[in-house]
Amino acid sequence: MPPNPAQRLANGASHAVGFFVLLGFGLASPVLPLLAGDLGLTVASIGAAVAAFAVGRLIFGLGSLFGLTQMRHMLHLGWLVGGCLLTAAAAAWCALAPDAIQLIAARALQGIGSAMAMLAASIRPFVLDDDAALGRRVGNQQSVFMLGTAIGPIIGGVLGQFAGLHAPFWVTAALALFGIPCGLVAHRLGAGAGAVAAEPVTGPRVGTSRRLRVGMPAAAAALVIVAVANADRSGFRTTFFPLWSNDVLGMSETMIGVALSVGALGFLSFAVVGRLVDVLGAARVLAAGGVLLAVASGLVLVFPTVWAGFVAMVLSTMGASSTIVAASTIILAAGSGSRRLIAIRNQRVATDVGMFLGPLLVGVAIGAWGYSGALVALTVVGFAVVFAALAVRPDTHSAVHPPTVQEDPT
Repeated sequence: MPPNPAQRLANGASHAVGFFVLLGFGLASPVLPLLAGDLGLTVASIGAAVAAFAVGRLIFGLGSLFGLTQMRHMLHLGWLVGGCLLTAAAAAWCALAPDAIQLIAARALQGIGSAMAMLAASIRPFVLDDDAALGRRVGNQQSVFMLGTAIGPIIGGVLGQFAGLHAPFWVTAALALFGIPCGLVAHRLGAGAGAVAAEPVTGPRVGTSRRLRVGMPAAAAALVIVAVANADRSGFRTTFFPLWSNDVLGMSETMIGVALSVGALGFLSFAVVGRLVDVLGAARVLAAGGVLLAVASGLVLVFPTVWAGFVAMVLSTMGASSTIVAASTIILAAGSGSRRLIAIRNQRVATDVGMFLGPLLVGVAIGAWGYSGALVALTVVGFAVVFAALAVRPDTHSAVHPPTVQEDPT
């Protein structure tokens, strides 16, 4: 059943929460590595500073994974409001941090707040058990979320160059507070949805035996792909490119922000990718995304120029869009009712694992092998996604039109 007008407005308000949170995250992207360097961190340690945000998100995600937070409780308004408040407070701490240790701690705390707000906002549009055009719905949500990531870096770069490296964090704090009224609207209009999601699902699922040739369930493999794709994307975008473009190409903070924003426009392909998943199947879209990830890093390796950097940023985000939407659709299609909330939680945890490992490993790779060695590693990761996608059976297409739950005859 398609959502009614009130549900659509509630979904839009939930999307707006994610937009404001990720807009703030994007503001810090071009300045965080430079600020960490000014506070005395080495190149390898800068990757750890960037990854601290993902560590915080991962801490919250693992807590929910092991039952510290019941998924149905995430529909309560307190989680969303609390996440926005914590994000704002932590961003302000980042702006005031006098040393690298406090900066890292503040970023980790900001990650926890972001995870609270984003997870609460992410599950609301999917609490009604409607599998119609699931790929399109996933793509639409991710498009709105990543719009903040797209326009944030250019604003952050300008603020960093003309108002100081701390200014983007103050704006991030204000943006997080904007998410609170949006959450209030979403909660008020969608108050009855939580009861639907909390209902237990009875009866066996039909057709859940779809598996990879390597013997892993398709949903489990999709979680791995989400983690790997996010590691590639976040490592290239938030650690490699700001450092490489500044050290090798001499780009200013503003130009770095412009490049990140131009590259993030590739995330706007989420909506189109969602429709392609519905039409072509997840496996084909996954493979195409892996190719784009590999080509992005390989292009900069072969042509270390400004124009190649801009093109590579777009290709990288388009590749991430393809892999994340396709894999997320498989994950969501594996569950219904309360199981879908668990599937969304698992997808967020996989995302956070990738966001944590990507910057950390890329920072280590740059320190050990230099920029060229890090690019080779990123290219290999992209092709690994392709091989994983090719291992998916052709009938993975049916995952975007998932089977229904059998009625309990009693």
